[in-house]
Formats: sequence, structure tokens, C-alpha cells
Amino acid sequence: MTYIPGGGGAVTEDKVQFIDEFNDASRHWAWWDWNTDAARRITEANGLLTMDSNNGTNMDWWSNGTNNALRAIIGVPGFPCEIITKIATFANADPSFGGLFIGRYITNAQSDSAIRFGHQYSGAAHSLYWQNLGGSINGSVAVATLPIWLKISLGWDSSNTIKAVFSYSTNGTTWTVAATLTNSGLSGGSPYNMITGLYLQTYAACPACNVAYEFFKIIRSFGPG
Repeated sequence: MTYIPGGGGAVTEDKVQFIDEFNDASRHWAWWDWNTDAARRITEANGLLTMDSNNGTNMDWWSNGTNNALRAIIGVPGFPCEIITKIATFANADPSFGGLFIGRYITNAQSDSAIRFGHQYSGAAHSLYWQNLGGSINGSVAVATLPIWLKISLGWDSSNTIKAVFSYSTNGTTWTVAATLTNSGLSGGSPYNMITGLYLQTYAACPACNVAYEFFKIIRSFGPG
């Protein structure tokens, strides 16, 4: 069997560690949905995973005291691997952020426990950004294209940190590297203690917002051969 989602050509089944195309109208058992309630929702329907929030809802994600963003969480099977998603739509709610994240902890959101790579709408403009949790935005690129494909390539950097390469694509085939992080600060533990997934974030009491994802997958990387 061969999967051909929009993440960059045909992918044989033996190279896919996990794939969810959000087309079965229910949440796969492996996902852990975080911070869902009456004002913050994660729903799956019509081939999309949609995250949305009501007007005035606190969706900030910064530290243990501000750990309110919506997240769909899953484990990282092992290194090296590539984590890929496609953002189909993104609302013009200022400011709001969504995309991929990698991390160690969710319930205890320390300043070094997650890195976000995603799409943002801020200052009435769309762009891509990457950020260590609890710190200022590390960098951004003025790419406003939607839909947008995002990819994080993961490997070891040293005995206790990871190397992360953040890439994006406007067509699902050709990738552009936005940033390469080494000594990332995600220290402690093996890749089997790491988590990844999708998120939707705003600041406190922001306008209603939503993001829709078309698929999520993790692919093993076998090296150049």
C-alpha cells in the first residue's frame, strides 16, 4: 500500500510510523487532546482536524502558569524522523498561532519544555515563525501562503539535546528550510519521552479563532544509504 498525501510525493507504508488523514469522523485512540472544554474544541470531520475557540477565551501557552492552548498530542516513535502536517485554513484572529510543536512536558510547561513551529496571524498579517516556549520569537519568514505544509526533521544533537530542522512548502513537494536549531534546550530523556502534535494558541481573552489541519504524519528517516 502507498500513501500519497500532500507532504512530498509517494510514501511507502513501511516508511510511515504514523499517519492520520482525519477522514474517519472520530479521534484516533493514540491522540491525547489537551485543554478541550465548552469554549475550546478539537473536532474531526470531512477530512479535517479543526481547532477553534470562543471569543475572549484564554488560549495562551507560555509557562506552567499560562498553559491554556489547545493541543492534539502524540508521542515521537524515535529518531531520526520527520513530522509533517498541512494547514488547510487559518482564521484572521489577531493574534493567533497554530502548527507543529515538539516537547517534553505538557502538564508542567517549563520554559525549555517545547518548541513551536507554525503559522501566525499577527499585526493583520500572516507569516511563519518558530519559538522556544517561554521566550521571544526566535525567527520568522514572511510566508503568507495558505494552505501551507510544515515539517520538523528531528535527530540527536548531543547526549541530551535534539537537533530540529524546520521546513515549509507551498505546494507539498518542494521544501524550504526556515531554521535549523541545535542545542535546542529540549534536554533530558530519550526520544521515547518526547511528544509532538498540533496546536492552536492565542493570548489571554483574544478573538475567536480556528485552524484546520488536513493530515498529520511521522515518517522514519533511513539516511542516504
